[in-house]
Amino acid sequence: MEPEPAEGGEPTPTPMFGGRQVLAVLALTLAVVLLMGIGGLIGYALHSGDRSSATMTPKDHGMMLDSLPTDVAAHYEFAAAHEGDYERMICYCGCQDSLGHDDLLDCFVRPTGGWEPHASGCVVCIQESEMVRHMLENGRRTSAIAAAIDVKFAGTMAT
Repeated sequence: MEPEPAEGGEPTPTPMFGGRQVLAVLALTLAVVLLMGIGGLIGYALHSGDRSSATMTPKDHGMMLDSLPTDVAAHYEFAAAHEGDYERMICYCGCQDSLGHDDLLDCFVRPTGGWEPHASGCVVCIQESEMVRHMLENGRRTSAIAAAIDVKFAGTMAT
């Protein structure tokens, strides 16, 4: 069927897609977006509250530890393996205000389960982690470690 000429003798162009085709494409797009969102929620639910490196997949990590110097990557793995200890340490680098971190663990491991890049470039976080690791390996209690970190760093909080 030929398009009827419009005024002036030119044929009216036929639309490339009909109304039903456009609606079908929109419905399919919406379905894909919803499924992706549900998948993200399921992934969050599976990992929320468990920030150990054993439960993280490479996709969850965000930052890959093999891209870091070996000694820095070791701090990340140690923090993930000692969540309870790192959660009891105040970080004195100023990240509470700038990044919303609640404790030293947040500098290494995101609450959603991925690696937090912040500590990889922060001297204070690495120094605190070194103290935690050294003192835990020497049998010190978490309360004694927190007190030692407070003494060393409390007067140097970055603003």
